[in-house]
Amino acid sequence: LHQIYISGESAGGHLALITGLLNTIPGSHQAYSGDSITIRSIINWFGITDIAAIDRYFAGKGEIRNYASVWVGHADRMDSISKIFSPIHRLGANSPPVISIHGQKDSVVPHEQAMLLHQLLNEKGVRNKVISLPDGKHLGFSARDFEQIYKEIFTFLENYDPKISQATKH
Repeated sequence: LHQIYISGESAGGHLALITGLLNTIPGSHQAYSGDSITIRSIINWFGITDIAAIDRYFAGKGEIRNYASVWVGHADRMDSISKIFSPIHRLGANSPPVISIHGQKDSVVPHEQAMLLHQLLNEKGVRNKVISLPDGKHLGFSARDFEQIYKEIFTFLENYDPKISQATKH
């Protein structure tokens, strides 16, 4: 049995979320690993949680490249692709715990993306935490911010997983 903690930032945060969440939905994809892999927790650093909402956010900002539109290709596929690959559509009671780090001044992945994800996690009863940084941009965190972030991440993981708690005390 493999037990994994998965983390990523920005597009990697999206990939960490969707990978971790899909593995808790039996038969959700061809590479579903069942019980052979357990995602113990997801650490999401300002990742995309709703692809269609990103598309709508950038649609009115002509000079800024709408990366969601580029990913999906044709506008008529946006809703179907978003429904399959947006973490907010893949949440369930068996979803692993999620901690998100997100700057409130992020102009690449709006802070609302994290807030919606965690609202839905709360509704599903999934253990979660958001670290919202008032002056944080898209990764634009200070050394002090990182100190706070890592302290909160390890506290979150220790409270959830006794194995981590034991390892950090030695």
